[in-house]
Amino acid sequence: MIKKIFLLFLVAIPSPAIAKVLIFTHSHSRPDFIELQDKTFKAFLKDDYDFVIFNDAPNNNMRIAIEQTCENLNLCCIRVPQELHQQRNDPGSRHIHGIQYALATIGFNHDDIAFLIDSDMFLFKPFCIRDFIGSNHIAGQKDVRPHQGDISVTYMTPLLVFMNMKTMPNKTTLNFDGGCINGHACDVGGHLHYYFKNNPTLNIKFTPGVCVTALAENNSQEQLLGLGYNNVTVAWVSSLKNYFDPSDPHRLQFHGDNHFLHYVAGGSNWNGRSEEYHAKKTRIINQFIDKMIEEYAR
Repeated sequence: MIKKIFLLFLVAIPSPAIAKVLIFTHSHSRPDFIELQDKTFKAFLKDDYDFVIFNDAPNNNMRIAIEQTCENLNLCCIRVPQELHQQRNDPGSRHIHGIQYALATIGFNHDDIAFLIDSDMFLFKPFCIRDFIGSNHIAGQKDVRPHQGDISVTYMTPLLVFMNMKTMPNKTTLNFDGGCINGHACDVGGHLHYYFKNNPTLNIKFTPGVCVTALAENNSQEQLLGLGYNNVTVAWVSSLKNYFDPSDPHRLQFHGDNHFLHYVAGGSNWNGRSEEYHAKKTRIINQFIDKMIEEYAR
């Protein structure tokens, strides 16, 4: 199946002689994010893996730019058919359509771990996917509705989702749709609630997300060191209060047991930030990741 896909698109995923983790993401408008993810995987990831980009750009110029980036990096690039978005074309719906297309195209057929990562999520220290998921069928960050009170909907956000496609029960019923569930409005991934409910033997690992700029505002350097952050991370986190408005609710986050940095709203700019804002934020993140690569290369 993967070789047939290659004939239609850009770069082949080699047939592995040994088991490999399949990593896939969706690119909408930031080819530089592909370069940064590729760089951090090469620097920090301990697993053998294949990295696949699903090209969901809304216009031809951006589609070509994404494909050129993938070609330069020797990465597999698969176009998401834009016909999928004819009925619903908002950022959340595009995300859902892209995820389901990726699962149907290569995810469900992968006989090992498949790792869905958001386009603006970046690894910043050594990490082993196989150790992280362990014996669990699926791992990622929990989301619930309502946010307070009696919880009736439990699901997983699509920022980082680790799936053992070899052992997951009824894997083809995975559905990352959102919408209204039990009377509550849910984000992308909401329909995983039904998958969890219908598969009671499922082993699930939930991990929390952490607001990085909240750490900068509310914790001293000594407290951050006590939480296990290294000196480079502590110095960077402490400096962020000089760059970002504390009232901004969509700020930098740590995920995956503090191994991944989430840019937040970088892939589609759904919160309407200016070019200047994104240029500054991108520069700050790149500087941090370069320092972390240098730190762990010693």
